[in-house]
Order: sequence, then structure tokens, then C-alpha cells
Amino acid sequence: MIRLLAIVFVALSVPIDNSVMAQNADEGFHTPSKNIWCIYDPRGTQALECDVVERAWKDWAQWNGGSMGQRFQIQQTGLARAINSSDTMMGTNGFTLHYGSKISFGSITCSSSTLGLTCTNKSGGLMHLNRSFFTLNKPIPK
Repeated sequence: MIRLLAIVFVALSVPIDNSVMAQNADEGFHTPSKNIWCIYDPRGTQALECDVVERAWKDWAQWNGGSMGQRFQIQQTGLARAINSSDTMMGTNGFTLHYGSKISFGSITCSSSTLGLTCTNKSGGLMHLNRSFFTLNKPIPK
């Protein structure tokens, strides 16, 4: 019976969709390398915030209890930006967004690849994050 089901599945050539629509928006996600961790805020800013844990660049601003350089944000509309943070998302609950997969939070869509995490919104905001560099609102360097 199992063999018959496998043959029927292959014969039908059912396409596999690697995209995910966020069901529980409070739940965060991380890349397979566990170097980029993200959380979506559905009640407040309706923004996606992501931390890059290990990175080639240094934080460019520091003050008592915080710094700028590890956390990035993209909202439903507008441009992506670097934001202040005084904590880390590393180790928070969430699932792995596997390479080749996508997830959407309203107008924000993120795709995971071996080159990093790329998130966009429908008004032109873009953030591409990886261990070597980040890009905000510009084409991603090749």
C-alpha cells in the first residue's frame, strides 16, 4: 500500500512549496547556521527585527546598555534600517528557515539561502544579512 501511494504521488508530480506563511507571528525563526535570528512583532510596530550574531563588521555606536550594529529592522512599508539593541535574540524560541525557503509577515517576505537572509517589503525596503556584510535598501552585491 505504501509503495502504491509513493507511485501515485510521483505520478501526479505534486509541486512542493518551500514558502511558509507565518501562522504564529510571535514565533521567531533563525537561519540554518543559527547566525541570524529574527522575531516579528504583530501587535506593536508590525516590524521584523533580525540579529546577526557573528559578523565581520564592528558595532558602530555604543552607550550604556546598548549598541548599534547587530540588529536590523524592516517594517510593512518604508526602508529597512539598523536599530539600537541592548539584548540578543540568539537562542530564542523559533524554527529554522531552511535554505531555499521563504516566510511572509503581511507585506514582508524573507528568503533564506546559503548567501544569507534577504527580506523585502512591497514599498522597496530591503535588508540582506550574512556573516560578511549587510545591505540595506540597495541591490545585493554579488
